Amino acid sequence: MPYPKVISEETEEGANKFTATLFELENAALAFFNETGHLRLGTLSVAIPPAERELSSLTSVLLGDRNTVLSQVLAEQLATALGKIVLASIFLKESYETAAGPILLRLAKRLVDRIKSGAKE
Repeated sequence: MPYPKVISEETEEGANKFTATLFELENAALAFFNETGHLRLGTLSVAIPPAERELSSLTSVLLGDRNTVLSQVLAEQLATALGKIVLASIFLKESYETAAGPILLRLAKRLVDRIKSGAKE
């Protein structure tokens, strides 16, 4: 399938709806994690996948000051799984990072599983 590939996953936890949307390019991916169900730019991190002999990827926060740790973790997880540079954005309006973290990590795993299985949106 030609690039870009667009994949979305969503889940509802209590009264909150969480959405993950990934735009996969040939050499990179852009991932948006949102609480409101609307695609919004939030805290943005970049991760470069680990080189052959390195154990972890390189990450940096590019924009924002909320949810920085979660943004970096998601970018690292996706970069390692996909073997590509990843930009990960998180916009949480009402949830706290500690509560939303496990939910967003599950959504990221579902995105990776769909990409590796070759599924479309």
